Amino acid sequence: MVWAPIGSLVWGTGVVIGVLLMYVQRAWRGSWAGGLSESAARTLGAIKATGADAPPARWGARAPFRWELSRRGVACADRPPAPAAAVPVKSVEPREQLPTPMQLAAAIRRRRSVFPQHYTGETVPPASIAAMLEAADWAPSHGRTEPWRFVVLGPRGIHAMQDVTEAATRRLLARDPFELQDALERLRRDRAHRWAPVSHMIAICMRRRAVPSKLMPEWEELAAVACAVQNMHLAACALGVAGYWSSWHAAQRDSPEMASFLGLSAAAGDRCLGFFVCGVPRPGALAAGRAARRPLDSGKVEWRE
Repeated sequence: MVWAPIGSLVWGTGVVIGVLLMYVQRAWRGSWAGGLSESAARTLGAIKATGADAPPARWGARAPFRWELSRRGVACADRPPAPAAAVPVKSVEPREQLPTPMQLAAAIRRRRSVFPQHYTGETVPPASIAAMLEAADWAPSHGRTEPWRFVVLGPRGIHAMQDVTEAATRRLLARDPFELQDALERLRRDRAHRWAPVSHMIAICMRRRAVPSKLMPEWEELAAVACAVQNMHLAACALGVAGYWSSWHAAQRDSPEMASFLGLSAAAGDRCLGFFVCGVPRPGALAAGRAARRPLDSGKVEWRE
């Protein structure tokens, strides 16, 4: 007979627990359905009636339940912040026609460095320059930092850049007037003759912190910029544009004057890596030039099984 009251008590307790679980489940489902269930609304009303502070608005529809848990000492994490607005990105058209392996290999083999003495002096169409830059922009980079930066210089821009080169030369050689005079004469001679047929010069730059939250090894960023220049050069040859990568005068290229002119921050680690010089080629210039390569089996490649 002693077991009967105990059994009744256990049975009654189970019923109460079951009802409470059903109540919580229904209320929880109601909150996930996009709004407060009736029971949740009553709970929120009770909280307000006590004069307690309202639950934080960021807790959303589950506020009453999270509020009660927090009152009992259970931590409730905030919802994750809404994702930031996506930066517009370019994508590849899925149906875009790819070149055949033979076409791709031919385009790579036909790349040539063509120098200003083989330019006509005409202007490269802006659309061709834009297409070259678009090709450069699809180079690979670690962490998608895309560290390349280009400054396109037309005739007036080239003239201004040469002025900056002269100014840096004056500062660098200020203590040696004879060497300074020789250097300035060479620069002026090149300006009048060597660079006269050039249509554009594209400054090749590397932003050290192109993505502020990422700092990749410098050599990786330099390699990424070099890949971009290769893409640019391949596109130039395919478009019939003559060009080559000039490292420029090293001391003047790396000078504070040049960094200021190109909008670079030497303190941040930005660098100018030279200029892509381009122009309209004379007939046959793109097909000429040095094209020989030593065989791969001459020590360039080693195969290991």
